Amino acid sequence: MNKIKTLIKMNFDPQIAKDIGVEEAIMHSNIEFWCDTNKKNNRHIHDGYAWMYNSVEAFKLQFPFWTIGQIRRILDKLLRKKYIKAGNYNKIKYDKTRWFAILIKSDNI
Repeated sequence: MNKIKTLIKMNFDPQIAKDIGVEEAIMHSNIEFWCDTNKKNNRHIHDGYAWMYNSVEAFKLQFPFWTIGQIRRILDKLLRKKYIKAGNYNKIKYDKTRWFAILIKSDNI
């Protein structure tokens, strides 16, 4: 069996995993990291939130063990449970890249 070196380490809040699922907690942690990084760098601040953006295809590259359908389901559950919110701050209106902001931070659980 060929060993593939993991480029990123997975990190998540166990309380979020308990509340809504491990996959959702992993995705939440990723979104939270990028939103926090953008806030620290004063980038992508809109409507009082720090945002990150990604397409489902870009998430697939980050998380190759999930299918496109799983990624959509994970994001939809995070949105439905109000852990994150979605927006569109693309400069080109036909660009459908989704933007995400954190509503519930890991340490607030």
